[in-house]
Amino acid sequence: MQSDDPHASQIEEICRTLIDCKINIGFTVTLKSGEKLSGEIDDCNIVGNCMENILYPIIEEKIPTFKKGPPGQKPDFINLDHDYELKCFKNGPGFDIGSITGFLEDISKPGGVQKKLNVKYLIFEYEIINKETKISNFWMLSVCDICCGYGGKKPINIGGGKGVNIRPATSNQWTTSKKRNPTNFLDRIEELIKSDYYKVDESEKQQKLESIRNQRNELEF
Repeated sequence: MQSDDPHASQIEEICRTLIDCKINIGFTVTLKSGEKLSGEIDDCNIVGNCMENILYPIIEEKIPTFKKGPPGQKPDFINLDHDYELKCFKNGPGFDIGSITGFLEDISKPGGVQKKLNVKYLIFEYEIINKETKISNFWMLSVCDICCGYGGKKPINIGGGKGVNIRPATSNQWTTSKKRNPTNFLDRIEELIKSDYYKVDESEKQQKLESIRNQRNELEF
């Protein structure tokens, strides 16, 4: 889906300039004696958190309206009321889109369908070579682009612990799958609500379905 953020294409272009760049993530420890110890970190679990701090000033310098989101909450970034989420992965996209309960709660709120579809995900693929983090690829996509791989018994890609989080499809499907559209994504969301993966009572399920279907009719999805 195209974004109605007038700066979306510029944000995407800025992010693409980071492909093939190498990032060194270091630390400095000052002991009580005053002695300082320093080194480099190659833990892939830290890269995603660090990328938020790395990416923000790069974009904000060229787009002053680009701001950080509320601490510890979604979205990661906001530009002119348009939401952006940052995701990073190594060796296959295993990141979470959100918990099943939280995502369905948000998307079923008034205006929630349009809001979720409008979020742009800034996705960086990376590899770690000799303690250097190298950005190998980048995508700027909507949730219906990255949650497009369906199959098996699950209504949508689910993972994380006991299967409580919505997960993306494989990256090769993000730009090739014919299922990359709001209608198909929302069909899967409705199936998820009706499934045993969404553990609420039947009346709440029906309320969520009614809200989403009403919004779909208004949006013609």
